[in-house]
Amino acid sequence: MRKCLAVLLLTVCGASAAWGLEKDEILVVYNEDFEGAKALANYYVAKRQIPPEHVLAIRTGCEEHISRAGYLDTIQKPVTSWIDAKGEYDKIKCVLLMRGIPLMVERIDDLKTHEASDQAARVMEPVAQEEKKLTEEKQRLQEQLKKNPAQAPDLDKQIQTLDAKIAEVETRLKPVQEACDKARKTWRESSDQTAASVDSELSVMYMTGHPLVRWLPNWLHYAAWNEPGRAGLPKTFMVCRLDGASDALVRRIIDDSIAAEDKGLEGIAYFDARGLHIPPEGKTDAYHAYDELIRRAAAMVEKTGMKTVLDDRPEVFAPNSCPNAALYCGWYSLMKYVPAFQWTRGAVGIHIASGEAVSLRDPQTQGWCKRMIDEGVAATFGPVSEPFLNSFPDPSPFFAFLLTGKYTVLEAFWYTNPMNSWMLTLIADPLYTPFRKNPKMTVARLKEVLKPHPLRPDLRTAP
Repeated sequence: MRKCLAVLLLTVCGASAAWGLEKDEILVVYNEDFEGAKALANYYVAKRQIPPEHVLAIRTGCEEHISRAGYLDTIQKPVTSWIDAKGEYDKIKCVLLMRGIPLMVERIDDLKTHEASDQAARVMEPVAQEEKKLTEEKQRLQEQLKKNPAQAPDLDKQIQTLDAKIAEVETRLKPVQEACDKARKTWRESSDQTAASVDSELSVMYMTGHPLVRWLPNWLHYAAWNEPGRAGLPKTFMVCRLDGASDALVRRIIDDSIAAEDKGLEGIAYFDARGLHIPPEGKTDAYHAYDELIRRAAAMVEKTGMKTVLDDRPEVFAPNSCPNAALYCGWYSLMKYVPAFQWTRGAVGIHIASGEAVSLRDPQTQGWCKRMIDEGVAATFGPVSEPFLNSFPDPSPFFAFLLTGKYTVLEAFWYTNPMNSWMLTLIADPLYTPFRKNPKMTVARLKEVLKPHPLRPDLRTAP
């Protein structure tokens, strides 16, 4: 029945990706260096009846961040080696990372740009030295003038000559200084943008030789299902993690996902916009556009009959104001979780802001991903560093995939995530299908939601 319905969806949506992740399509990866990781992997495998041979132990240290070289050597290489050795390239769709595997691949220096910065500095150095000598000579003459005012006519003339020379040198120095500053700025920015979440980087582990600055298009995105450009590309893997501040929280996510799935997720959907309405002339920016997308998502969910609350004020939901929360999407409280919610078992919550998944273990962090897991959500996603707004999924299709009851949270995320080799990470049981027992949306309605949106025609391009 699952595969028949998948064929039906492909027919209706004209898609080339199907729902229905199977247990034997998952590779579970855990870190032998991290205490308790093996037990968590075994717990999940037993609960979800994953084939025991689909478990891979690696050693990658115990930090949440890892260097690019460390990632390639201790994470990507062992995973691709396992897939190749087992002949599972065509079989495995999902790689599940257990608590203890690093979150973020650290930035690297863009060496070419760094060299350009050094070259500009070398060009600037002799001009700067010339200016320094002239300035020092001027200061010497000014000191001499203080001691011997009688020499004023001659010294003043010499100082005026030096001022003219200094002005001429500064004229030559200015464009060189600007070029040097630009090169250094470009180096810093491009270096910052070579970081990525481990999960996002691992999704494109067979795409070798791609630029590390910024991102790649996610070819699993529903808007790309029929694009001819995806033909012949290496496979994109759906990657997520079971993670949190403690082993107990990871077990709770697993147990809550199974319990909610068996019963059917019920509760209230909360959406927190900011009141950034698009002006009548239609000109807008990314912030106004995304605010409108949140309101549209709220209207879509409300039409399914699920009780929905929309807050369209600049402030976020107040503490203890959101009982029985099953779904949540809102913004913007940067790295400052607000305990507004009483989460139902199996709740799915996302907060749109930068760096909300920079750590899932640090007891001091107030990032929304960690704190929502602490407080009871079963699934969430967020960025490990500055992602730009256009990297976040459009909430309407994300929730629409879930509401059909035919898609896991993993599939809903990967079919709406615009970018790979970038910043987002998904924390969820990859088999969790919240509305399997109580679907609230038909496939026909999903087709309407997946139509290209004028506010967001293609978010996989540069901001």
